[in-house]
Amino acid sequence: LAFSSSALLLQLHVARGFSKNNIVYRQGQKSDQLQIVTTLAKEFMNPLGIDTDRFIVATTNDAIIGWAQTKPLGQAASRDPSSYNSRPGSYDLEKDVDDAMWEDFENDNSIQVPVGLASLPWTKEYRAMERAVQNRDTKREQIRARQQQDLDLLQLWELSSVYVLKEYRRKGIGTELVRRVLRDRLEKKTLPTSIYLLTLKTTTDWYREKFAFEEVTGTDIPGSMALEVTAGNFLTKMMGAQLCCMRGTSKTPELCKAAFS
Repeated sequence: LAFSSSALLLQLHVARGFSKNNIVYRQGQKSDQLQIVTTLAKEFMNPLGIDTDRFIVATTNDAIIGWAQTKPLGQAASRDPSSYNSRPGSYDLEKDVDDAMWEDFENDNSIQVPVGLASLPWTKEYRAMERAVQNRDTKREQIRARQQQDLDLLQLWELSSVYVLKEYRRKGIGTELVRRVLRDRLEKKTLPTSIYLLTLKTTTDWYREKFAFEEVTGTDIPGSMALEVTAGNFLTKMMGAQLCCMRGTSKTPELCKAAFS
C-alpha cells in the first residue's frame, strides 16, 4: 500500500511539472525499503544487503524519485605485506597481531619458564609465570585494539544502488545523490581510495568527470567484491555491455564539497 501511494503521488507530481526547488534530500527510512528493493530487482541491480540507514533518498512532494548508498565491503583496504601484488582487503589482522606478540615475546627477558620442581603449581616461580601469561593476554588485546583502530580508517566501502526514476534523469539528481553519500562517508574519515563502485563502461566517464574516480582491474579489485563482479559480468554480457570497477582518488573529496547546479 505504501508503495502504491508513493507511485500515485509521483504521477500527480509529474502531471503538475518538475522543479528543482521541490526536491528534498533526506536520510533513508525503513518505509523506503520496499520501493528500493522492488525497483532495483526490476532493473537487474543488486537488491541484497539493503540497509536504509545507509541511504540518501531524493523525494518530491513525499514521492521517492531516487537514492544512493555506500555499504561496507567487509575488509580493510590494507594489502597483505607478505604477498606480492596482493588485493586490497587481503590483510590479516590476527596474523599481524600474532607476529607482533611473537616479536614482543622474543624481546621480553622478564619471562622465565620454570623447570624441575619450580614448575609445580604452588611455587613462586610458577605463579610468576602465570602472571606473565595473563599480562601477555592483556597486551595482546591492547595491540589488537590499536591495530583495529587503524584498520577502521581503511575500511573498504562500495558506492552502490545509485538510481533515479527515468522521468527525473538528466536533471542533476543523480549527481547530487552521489555527492551527498560520498561526502557523508568522507566526513567519517574514510579514505577516498577506500571507496569502490561497479558500473557499466558507458558511465565510467561520468564518474571520472564528476568525482575523479579511476578504473581499476586485476588485483586492484578488492577480493570482497569478487562475487559481485562475477555475477555482474554475467548479467552485463547478456545485455551486450561491459562492467567496470572504479575507486576514488585524492581529488574526490574536493569535488564532493560544493553542491552542483
